Amino acid sequence: MRPHRLVLLILVGLAAVLGVRAIDKWRMENRLLDTWPEVAALDPKLVRFATSLATPALDSHCAGCHGPDLRGDRVRGTPDLTDREWLYGDGSVAEIEQTILHGIRSGDHRGHDLADMPGFLLPEPYRRYHIGSLSPPQIGDLVAFIRQLNGRATPDAPAAARGAALYDSAQCYDCHTASAQGDPAIGAPSLRPHAWLYGDEAAALGDVIAYGRRGVCPAWAGRLPPATIRAIAIYLAVRPGRS
Repeated sequence: MRPHRLVLLILVGLAAVLGVRAIDKWRMENRLLDTWPEVAALDPKLVRFATSLATPALDSHCAGCHGPDLRGDRVRGTPDLTDREWLYGDGSVAEIEQTILHGIRSGDHRGHDLADMPGFLLPEPYRRYHIGSLSPPQIGDLVAFIRQLNGRATPDAPAAARGAALYDSAQCYDCHTASAQGDPAIGAPSLRPHAWLYGDEAAALGDVIAYGRRGVCPAWAGRLPPATIRAIAIYLAVRPGRS
């Protein structure tokens, strides 16, 4: 057989293999999207396929904010994606997919943007409706109260008691609930022991209360293929080693 014919046969064979793989990938992507999200997460074959799509996408598009190990960044306030705590929703595939698709304060009207953290030291703490500012000593009292909620020793019990009263009068309960357990419908975190976005040290808590936070997650709809977004949601929901 002439060399050029052999090369041609090899190229044709390679093209055939690649074509079959492309068709298989296309079929699996369609199956992934056609299956109810929570059901797909129970199918080992779909989970393996989702993992193969999700891991490179996470490395390319998410690790820059959430870290190479996806454990978040307390400086940026980006959450840990490897634990079982979720700011929005209950950690179901559909809830995670919604957040990835439309983002948080991303400008997409379908995204999460019902509340943000006021900056109580500012002249106008909240952009949505009027609430009063707090003085630095009052912010210190709230910090003492929150640390007490988290089982952290406070040398100033009266400050924690004043902070408990301020929790009600400053309308903290409006987002974080009367029991301080948080509200995943609006992304208000629990103020009791949990995975703190910015840390639970006194200085970090004081800074958040004083100046507020309004974190953003981009909307990936139209920027990543639908199958990749579904794959990331499944991977984050069921990945091994979740704590």
